[in-house]
Amino acid sequence: MSKASDMLDPLPVPAYLFDVERQRFLATNESFRLLLHYSEKELLNIDWRKVVDPEEVPVGERAIQSGHMVRPVRWRLKRKDGQIVKVVVAQRRINFTDDDGKIYDTLFGLVVDRGDMVIPASEAFPKP
Repeated sequence: MSKASDMLDPLPVPAYLFDVERQRFLATNESFRLLLHYSEKELLNIDWRKVVDPEEVPVGERAIQSGHMVRPVRWRLKRKDGQIVKVVVAQRRINFTDDDGKIYDTLFGLVVDRGDMVIPASEAFPKP
């Protein structure tokens, strides 16, 4: 899936490409893997329900079926160590064509906010 990785890797926020039919991640970027403490191989083979707070699995199932979200949505994701992290995700349903020409019905997701990801501008750009 190098084409998918090429698309996600440059993004400055955690991102994923999710195969709706197989209900598996097709690709994730390094920021998404660091957020959840999984390797790329682990995330490409994991059941998505393992990375969502168990209470939100039914909501996740509805989200997969409905496709894109008009507004960013707050989710509770579960890291590999079981810790819950609150994030805001924006996702859109897109058709993705891989390197072999296979077309996937996918959800392209971006984590647009999480508590420990955002710092005040004054800290990011301190006075000299």
